[in-house]
Amino acid sequence: MKSLQCIILCATLSATSGCASLSPNYGGENTRDAQVEETSYGSISASQVSSNTAVQRLYDQAMNYAFAGDFDQAEAALERGLRIEPSNPYLWFELARIAATYGNVNKARELASRAQSYASGERQLQRQIQRFLELL
Repeated sequence: MKSLQCIILCATLSATSGCASLSPNYGGENTRDAQVEETSYGSISASQVSSNTAVQRLYDQAMNYAFAGDFDQAEAALERGLRIEPSNPYLWFELARIAATYGNVNKARELASRAQSYASGERQLQRQIQRFLELL
């Protein structure tokens, strides 16, 4: 569980710092948890997530909270964003990744499936959600 939290934090850092990817192999480990990190959708800016500035701010807050390890606050910020844009696939996918951090695989699958249903025009995101689902 700790390694998955570390992976999610690293993936979040990747998303917020502009780095495209991180090595999934930490300390020689080659685990399923490390593979989940590969589903990071790279350097997504808040402006790519939504054109709504309130949603952008909430997404940025969520990523900052996740980076700091405060997944409860990150989840709350994403849920507030979903009250504004209930069909935003990026927000649903981030919630799925947080659920995976907590080890709630069933919830992560459900949330990722919902993200996938809303990601019709986002091929890269669809591929990453599918990869995430395969690795759960």
